[in-house]
Amino acid sequence: MSGEDTDSAIWDSIISLLSTESMSISAIAKKLMETGTKLNRLFLTGYLEAMVRTGILSVREIRPSRVYSINREKEFDIYDQVGSVCREMDQENAADRVLETLYLLFNRPIFLREIERCNVDIPNQYKKTNSVKRPEYIERLGKIGLKIPENNALLEPTSRDRNFAISILIQLLKSRVDLDAYSPEINEGIQKRLDEAPD
Repeated sequence: MSGEDTDSAIWDSIISLLSTESMSISAIAKKLMETGTKLNRLFLTGYLEAMVRTGILSVREIRPSRVYSINREKEFDIYDQVGSVCREMDQENAADRVLETLYLLFNRPIFLREIERCNVDIPNQYKKTNSVKRPEYIERLGKIGLKIPENNALLEPTSRDRNFAISILIQLLKSRVDLDAYSPEINEGIQKRLDEAPD
């Protein structure tokens, strides 16, 4: 199992444990060990803090412990999540991956401001475009609190790796839902279909 797969499995296990109750680091470590996952406390703390930073978990100080729980209050921010996953999966080309993923998700050109919201640089593989629907896009985004400058560039990806974009979407879903709870074979099946898909 690769490091990326291991990280994903640990995140899934932590989310599954905390989906029903809040737990301290010691309690989480004990439960993980019962399922065959032995983690150094320092590494476990690192995973938990990363999940707090991405908004998946919340933490409270209940002396003498820090207690972690699923963050059900924070509104899901698609830009934060896409940016985070793209940086984790392909740091070098994160901006291009963000553009490909948002383009696939939203089925429209993407404003440069949206890419900036994902906390990545400007993409390398893109073309500027225009659309008669530009005012409509700006109005719709304004309704969800994202203000787009009138002259903000609209971009389309010039290179599209649909399989990679789909794998990013799967990681996004896995960060919110324990897919293994529904079918332990689901991730293997998805990967097999991705591997078999034509370029």
